[in-house]
Amino acid sequence: MINCLAMKFLSPVLFVCLLFPLMLPAQKSGGLEGLWKGSMTLGGLEDQREVTFELYLTRENKKLVGKSYLYLSNDRVVEMEVRGTLYGDLSLYLQDKEFIPEPGSGEEAPYYRKYQLMYMPSIWNTKMEGYWQEVTPEYFSEKRRLGRIKLKKMKDPKKA
Repeated sequence: MINCLAMKFLSPVLFVCLLFPLMLPAQKSGGLEGLWKGSMTLGGLEDQREVTFELYLTRENKKLVGKSYLYLSNDRVVEMEVRGTLYGDLSLYLQDKEFIPEPGSGEEAPYYRKYQLMYMPSIWNTKMEGYWQEVTPEYFSEKRRLGRIKLKKMKDPKKA
């Protein structure tokens, strides 16, 4: 009787344990790292005007590092280095750390942003959505710039 109950319990557990190593590569390939493309609003939370926004992320231990690309026009792209953290609830906090000007442009750094995003992994439609706001010393200033962000995970062409 005891052996029969043990076999009924252990069979599914053993099956899952054997499949677990096979599931790990699938989780990594569709994960957080890589290229994200979408849009960002620049004129506040209610603004419907959007510009193209891209984010490229990699992990360094528990931290996230990467670059953001804000396409203000066909010939003007603002590139920033970003750093941040992924939390256990799949929320992300990122902040612009360094402006990367185009070589020889002499362009000054625009304002820096911080991002609060929600990572939503899925088999079909992995996405991130959230908000950004300007980094200023006045936390509650009405002049502080902010907006919304919507991003979709792009497939890695090397793995397709």
